[in-house]
Amino acid sequence: MSDEKTNPFFSRCYPAMEWKLAWTLDGEHWHEAGFPTYEGARDFAHGIMEDQEGNDLLRLAAYRMQQVRLSEFLDVRRSATDVHVLPGHVFGR
Repeated sequence: MSDEKTNPFFSRCYPAMEWKLAWTLDGEHWHEAGFPTYEGARDFAHGIMEDQEGNDLLRLAAYRMQQVRLSEFLDVRRSATDVHVLPGHVFGR
């Protein structure tokens, strides 16, 4: 099985970490937006919270998207817990 060590065509690990924010203003219709940085996603969420102050139906959810080894992801013999995050995509960065 090829990975970044054995496959010369394996794409380089890019340092960008994508964040996704989901929110609803009415408890029913959800919206989503993607952000390249944690700070951008957090600032956007704070903006929604300020604009919707007093709205009891406001709900927010934040997701961290991570790049994984494609060869492991495509291998039908592996489970989700067997797919590794690429170097540079580690929590705390």
